[in-house]
Amino acid sequence: MANLFVDYLHVAQHRLNWNLTTLFNAILSTFRHFLSIRFRRLAIFCLGYFHFGYFNPQSI
Repeated sequence: MANLFVDYLHVAQHRLNWNLTTLFNAILSTFRHFLSIRFRRLAIFCLGYFHFGYFNPQSI
């Protein structure tokens, strides 16, 4: 009886971990999608600024 309960807890824990991972991945993909739409220009500007600033310090 105790072993059965432990097995049930083990399976429940795996399902919970899987659900949390799925939820986290869904939130992360939604967040990435939101970021790519909202801050695409800002990200390109920052990347370009740091890129050219790093390779061309005189240009700043």
